Amino acid sequence: MRIVSSPRMGEPLDNLEAVVQAVRVMSDPLGFAISLCHITISTSGEAPAVPRLLRALPRARLAFSLHSADDATRSRLMPVNRRVPLSELADAMRVYVQATKHRVSFGVLSGVVGLSSQPSRRRGVVFRVVYRSAVACSAPR
Repeated sequence: MRIVSSPRMGEPLDNLEAVVQAVRVMSDPLGFAISLCHITISTSGEAPAVPRLLRALPRARLAFSLHSADDATRSRLMPVNRRVPLSELADAMRVYVQATKHRVSFGVLSGVVGLSSQPSRRRGVVFRVVYRSAVACSAPR
């Protein structure tokens, strides 16, 4: 087994205990024995849960779904942004990077009417949201 994906299952960090248990089973030598470096948990923006995840799985890898560099657009696309704005998400990314020394992975919409799907636009989203918040990362290509 090389890839495990759980699309359309809701926000993983809303069900943190179940996600932690699933990751432990997937990574256990008596389970699927998948290395933690090959398991990435994606969050749409539940920043308050990131420290709890890192306490439970200190070697966890995270992907953050951004989809926009401004709060107004992101709130239209992702209602979670109304509760957890980009500034809080950037803080969670900073906590993640400092705790794990891993680069941040991102999800950025492409091909949506009104949003450019050009790679330079996606890099621009990452730059405006993350680099201005002093978080080390690599932009998607």
